[in-house]
Amino acid sequence: MRRWTGAFLRYAEAFGDNDPRYRLKRIHTLGVLGYMNALLKLEGLDQTQPDLANLARIAAVFHDIGRFEQLRQYGTFFDSRSVDHAALSVRILQETDMLANLDADSRRRVMEAIAWHNRLEVRLPDPQTRLVCDLLRDADRLDIFRVFATEDIQDTTAHTLQEAWDAPVADKVKSALLSGKCVNKADRQSAMDIWLTYLGFVNDFHFSAAYRLCMAAGFWRRRFDALPQADPAVVACVSHAEALLNENCRRTETDSQPDRGTSLSGV
Repeated sequence: MRRWTGAFLRYAEAFGDNDPRYRLKRIHTLGVLGYMNALLKLEGLDQTQPDLANLARIAAVFHDIGRFEQLRQYGTFFDSRSVDHAALSVRILQETDMLANLDADSRRRVMEAIAWHNRLEVRLPDPQTRLVCDLLRDADRLDIFRVFATEDIQDTTAHTLQEAWDAPVADKVKSALLSGKCVNKADRQSAMDIWLTYLGFVNDFHFSAAYRLCMAAGFWRRRFDALPQADPAVVACVSHAEALLNENCRRTETDSQPDRGTSLSGV
């Protein structure tokens, strides 16, 4: 992957470091690639579908390449205040030669996966492209939890901690989370609604390994644990996410155990 990450870093570093948010996105991209490598290994896709696994890695490297131009032009990472960063990423890949070494079908799969990675719902009829997109969404969200937990909160949410702590939770946001859905960004009304949007990722992980990686890292709940006094609606949403993570992690452990009624000598 050195060639692909090198091309990305040369492009990204040309924007400089005057704004720390450029650095944030460079590190995020490498974080997504790290999580992608973990998902591919844990799900066995490196062995069973190595070519597709390679496309998933390439999609991870370039999924947010539009963020740099977005920040330069609009001064924000909020798509609602600027432009769809996924569509901008695809446009930049189309206008440059960064994917020139891929055949046409592979380029199409990578760019379609990137184009859909930030949508509320994904509609991709080609199963291989959908698999690449699902992997990208899980890897991206796993590192977004890290960014949310560790980076400057105003860079990631455009609000201060106090604004989030004091903010109410929109009924539609709470309802979506407790019913196992992602949050529709159009339903958000407050800074806390933005925080809770991240919890919606737990409702939409596609791979069992994503639950294990999320639980092991612990980033998903760090901001919520720091709340001086949590709104009951926030507590309910956090509890729902924790229960879902625990359930899926237990299921994975159970599924990985041998059937006690089966003779291992016959396997």
